Amino acid sequence: TIPNSLMIGFNSTIPTFFVGTSSGANTTGKVGVGTATPQGDFQVGDGGTGKFCVLPGGRVTIGAAQITTGGLYDESFTKLTVDGRIMCKDIVISTTADWPDFVFDSAYKLMPIDVLGEFIKTNHHLPGSKSAVEIEKNGISLAELCKQQQMQIEQMALYIVQIDARLKVLEAAQTNGGK
Repeated sequence: TIPNSLMIGFNSTIPTFFVGTSSGANTTGKVGVGTATPQGDFQVGDGGTGKFCVLPGGRVTIGAAQITTGGLYDESFTKLTVDGRIMCKDIVISTTADWPDFVFDSAYKLMPIDVLGEFIKTNHHLPGSKSAVEIEKNGISLAELCKQQQMQIEQMALYIVQIDARLKVLEAAQTNGGK
């Protein structure tokens, strides 16, 4: 038994429902479902599996014993760690990042296509993209990935426009007998 706590359970040494002692006036105790030792303010499942836990500061873990740390991303900003796949209908990313429509600005200098080809041959990824090794080591921000891909889509559109213009010049020259 744990002094000054409420435990409800049937035919088990682990309580089905547990409310721990508070740390003083105007505070609440930790609540556990299926555990007598909740790691956060509210936890479902024992601490070893970390099935679901609400930690201080509104941080949440699902299927993980703790908030994921490491890599390039500051874990103090991490609000949710999920050990497993997340399936949803939609994700909206709100970012203040500079969206890459600047690619269509007349002052934007598109990398010459031969230089692009050499970059790809040497680095095995597109300019502005992280390498597979870097992503495996540090992960990648979904917002950053969307921004990079949008920029590359817009650059490819510009390459297509350039190639189309060159093709029209060649077709016109061929129609005029090479003159």
